[in-house]
Amino acid sequence: MQAYKLDSEPDSFQAYLLEDVADCAVFDQAYGKPQGARWQPVCVVPERESRRRKPPGDCPCLFLGSNVLALSQHAVEVLRDLLEPFGEFLSLDCDEEPLWIYNCTRFIDVLDEPASDILRFSDGSIMHIRRHMWRPGVEVETAFRLPQLHRSSVYVTDRVVERIHSAGLRGFDLSQP
Repeated sequence: MQAYKLDSEPDSFQAYLLEDVADCAVFDQAYGKPQGARWQPVCVVPERESRRRKPPGDCPCLFLGSNVLALSQHAVEVLRDLLEPFGEFLSLDCDEEPLWIYNCTRFIDVLDEPASDILRFSDGSIMHIRRHMWRPGVEVETAFRLPQLHRSSVYVTDRVVERIHSAGLRGFDLSQP
């Protein structure tokens, strides 16, 4: 079983920016922690160059600098039963289309560190994982983050990838790290 880093394709599809860059702090505070009723939608606007030449996708890029995953309304409908048990969908304020953030709240240590190719800081913490190797047990997971990383991407397994492909969702970058 393989796990895939779930990301967007910023070069091929519409991308968005925060209307107010100060709102970056909101995403840092929400990262991996359930927000529920506390969540206040953050306003995003289309990135100008992207708006002129790129079609909308189901996983639009948010140029935020931290692992924030945006999804279209259609993607939320298609993936809700697989992703919601391991996180929450938080609405964004967007005039162009309904958009949601997937805030994955499941952190699980399924990284086989000795078998992976890892670049570390001088204190031993992980700077970057060049090649991920997974422990047995990753096959029972659906969506997760790695607790070893300061800001982990969302990783998904075959069930999610198969659903994305079978539903024809566009704009996802599903790389095998």
